[in-house]
Amino acid sequence: MTILVWITLTVKDGNCNQVLELFDSPEGNDFTASQEGCERLERSIDQDNPNQILLTELWSSKEDWNAYFEMQQEVRDNNGFNKQLLELIEENGIEIKFSEVNKSKRRNVPEHVQRILDNDKDYKHFLVVHAFFSDEARKEMLTPPEKREPPQLRRTEREWAQE
Repeated sequence: MTILVWITLTVKDGNCNQVLELFDSPEGNDFTASQEGCERLERSIDQDNPNQILLTELWSSKEDWNAYFEMQQEVRDNNGFNKQLLELIEENGIEIKFSEVNKSKRRNVPEHVQRILDNDKDYKHFLVVHAFFSDEARKEMLTPPEKREPPQLRRTEREWAQE
Protein backbone atom coordinates (compact mmCIF):
# COMPACT_ATOMS: atom_id res chain seq x y z
CA MET A 1 0.00 0.00 0.00
CA THR A 2 1.42 3.37 -1.02
CA ILE A 3 1.80 5.82 1.85
CA LEU A 4 2.36 9.52 2.34
CA VAL A 5 4.66 10.52 5.17
CA TRP A 6 4.03 14.00 6.58
CA ILE A 7 6.97 15.33 8.59
CA THR A 8 6.71 18.66 10.40
CA LEU A 9 9.90 20.18 11.81
CA THR A 10 9.67 23.08 14.22
CA VAL A 11 12.91 25.03 13.91
CA LYS A 12 14.40 27.27 16.60
CA ASP A 13 13.98 30.97 15.79
CA GLY A 14 16.40 32.12 13.08
CA ASN A 15 17.63 28.63 12.12
CA CYS A 16 15.36 27.90 9.14
CA ASN A 17 18.01 28.68 6.50
CA GLN A 18 20.57 26.51 8.29
CA VAL A 19 18.13 23.59 8.35
CA LEU A 20 17.37 24.06 4.65
CA GLU A 21 21.12 24.10 3.89
CA LEU A 22 21.51 20.89 5.90
CA PHE A 23 18.66 19.31 3.89
CA ASP A 24 20.40 20.44 0.69
CA SER A 25 23.57 18.55 1.68
CA PRO A 26 24.17 15.07 0.17
CA GLU A 27 23.10 13.51 3.48
CA GLY A 28 19.78 15.39 3.45
CA ASN A 29 16.84 15.22 1.06
CA ASP A 30 18.88 13.72 -1.79
CA PHE A 31 19.83 10.81 0.47
CA THR A 32 16.17 10.19 1.34
CA ALA A 33 14.94 10.56 -2.24
CA SER A 34 17.51 8.02 -3.46
CA GLN A 35 16.25 5.25 -1.19
CA GLU A 36 14.36 2.24 -2.49
CA GLY A 37 10.64 2.89 -2.31
CA CYS A 38 10.83 6.69 -2.11
CA GLU A 39 8.79 7.89 -5.08
CA ARG A 40 8.68 11.60 -4.27
CA LEU A 41 9.91 14.08 -1.69
CA GLU A 42 8.60 17.63 -1.40
CA ARG A 43 9.84 20.30 0.99
CA SER A 44 8.03 23.50 1.92
CA ILE A 45 7.89 26.17 4.59
CA ASP A 46 4.64 26.84 6.42
CA GLN A 47 3.26 30.20 5.25
CA ASP A 48 1.76 30.96 8.67
CA ASN A 49 4.83 29.90 10.64
CA PRO A 50 8.22 30.38 8.93
CA ASN A 51 9.80 28.26 11.67
CA GLN A 52 8.00 25.15 10.43
CA ILE A 53 9.40 23.07 7.60
CA LEU A 54 7.09 20.52 6.02
CA LEU A 55 8.41 17.41 4.30
CA THR A 56 6.00 15.29 2.29
CA GLU A 57 7.29 11.92 1.14
CA LEU A 58 5.52 9.40 -1.08
CA TRP A 59 6.65 5.82 -0.41
CA SER A 60 5.78 2.58 -2.21
CA SER A 61 5.02 0.92 1.13
CA LYS A 62 5.25 1.37 4.88
CA GLU A 63 7.79 -1.46 4.91
CA ASP A 64 10.09 0.50 2.56
CA TRP A 65 9.82 3.58 4.78
CA ASN A 66 10.47 1.53 7.95
CA ALA A 67 13.59 -0.03 6.39
CA TYR A 68 14.80 3.41 5.30
CA PHE A 69 14.08 4.97 8.70
CA GLU A 70 16.05 2.34 10.62
CA MET A 71 18.98 2.55 8.21
CA GLN A 72 19.04 6.37 8.06
CA GLN A 73 19.14 6.62 11.86
CA GLU A 74 22.43 4.74 11.95
CA VAL A 75 23.93 6.41 8.86
CA ARG A 76 22.97 9.93 9.95
CA ASP A 77 24.11 9.33 13.53
CA ASN A 78 27.51 8.24 12.19
CA ASN A 79 27.95 11.15 9.74
CA GLY A 80 26.77 13.82 12.20
CA PHE A 81 23.63 14.84 10.29
CA ASN A 82 21.23 14.03 13.15
CA LYS A 83 23.38 15.87 15.72
CA GLN A 84 23.46 18.99 13.53
CA LEU A 85 19.71 18.82 12.92
CA LEU A 86 18.80 18.34 16.58
CA GLU A 87 20.78 21.46 17.53
CA LEU A 88 18.71 23.54 15.07
CA ILE A 89 15.18 22.38 15.93
CA GLU A 90 12.97 22.78 18.99
CA GLU A 91 12.87 20.04 21.61
CA ASN A 92 10.28 17.51 20.41
CA GLY A 93 10.29 19.51 17.17
CA ILE A 94 9.69 16.57 14.83
CA GLU A 95 6.20 15.25 14.16
CA ILE A 96 5.67 12.34 11.74
CA LYS A 97 2.26 11.25 10.42
CA PHE A 98 1.30 8.59 7.89
CA SER A 99 -1.62 8.29 5.51
CA GLU A 100 -2.55 5.60 3.02
CA VAL A 101 -2.77 6.62 -0.61
CA ASN A 102 -5.33 5.27 -3.01
CA LYS A 103 -3.62 6.63 -6.11
CA SER A 104 -6.45 6.36 -8.57
CA LYS A 105 -9.61 5.08 -6.92
CA ARG A 106 -9.82 3.03 -10.09
CA ARG A 107 -9.47 6.27 -12.03
CA ASN A 108 -12.83 7.50 -10.69
CA VAL A 109 -14.69 5.47 -13.31
CA PRO A 110 -18.50 5.79 -13.13
CA GLU A 111 -20.09 3.00 -11.11
CA HIS A 112 -21.91 1.40 -14.07
CA VAL A 113 -18.67 1.32 -16.09
CA GLN A 114 -16.76 -0.16 -13.14
CA ARG A 115 -19.32 -3.00 -12.87
CA ILE A 116 -18.66 -3.82 -16.52
CA LEU A 117 -14.90 -3.69 -15.99
CA ASP A 118 -15.20 -6.00 -13.00
CA ASN A 119 -17.62 -8.54 -14.49
CA ASP A 120 -17.89 -8.67 -18.27
CA LYS A 121 -14.74 -9.34 -20.30
CA ASP A 122 -16.39 -8.66 -23.69
CA TYR A 123 -17.65 -5.24 -22.65
CA LYS A 124 -14.37 -4.59 -20.89
CA HIS A 125 -12.60 -4.97 -24.24
CA PHE A 126 -15.09 -2.59 -25.84
CA LEU A 127 -14.61 0.02 -23.11
CA VAL A 128 -10.85 -0.14 -23.24
CA VAL A 129 -10.51 -0.10 -27.03
CA HIS A 130 -13.28 2.34 -27.97
CA ALA A 131 -13.69 5.89 -26.76
CA PHE A 132 -17.10 7.19 -25.75
CA PHE A 133 -18.31 10.62 -26.79
CA SER A 134 -21.48 12.42 -25.83
CA ASP A 135 -24.10 12.73 -28.56
CA GLU A 136 -23.47 16.47 -28.67
CA ALA A 137 -19.70 16.04 -29.08
CA ARG A 138 -20.19 13.34 -31.72
CA LYS A 139 -22.61 15.58 -33.66
CA GLU A 140 -20.14 18.47 -33.57
CA MET A 141 -17.27 16.26 -34.75
CA LEU A 142 -19.27 14.82 -37.63
CA THR A 143 -20.85 18.09 -38.80
CA PRO A 144 -18.67 20.05 -41.24
CA PRO A 145 -17.83 23.57 -39.95
CA GLU A 146 -19.86 25.34 -42.66
CA LYS A 147 -23.03 23.41 -41.65
CA ARG A 148 -22.74 24.12 -37.92
CA GLU A 149 -25.03 26.56 -36.17
CA PRO A 150 -23.76 29.27 -36.41
CA PRO A 151 -21.84 28.40 -39.58
CA GLN A 152 -18.07 28.49 -39.32
CA LEU A 153 -15.41 28.85 -41.96
CA ARG A 154 -13.40 25.78 -42.71
CA ARG A 155 -9.81 26.60 -41.92
CA THR A 156 -7.10 25.76 -44.37
CA GLU A 157 -4.12 23.75 -43.23
CA ARG A 158 -1.98 26.87 -43.48
CA GLU A 159 -4.35 28.86 -41.22
CA TRP A 160 -4.35 26.03 -38.73
CA ALA A 161 -0.54 25.79 -38.73
CA GLN A 162 -0.11 29.54 -38.27
CA GLU A 163 -2.17 29.68 -35.05
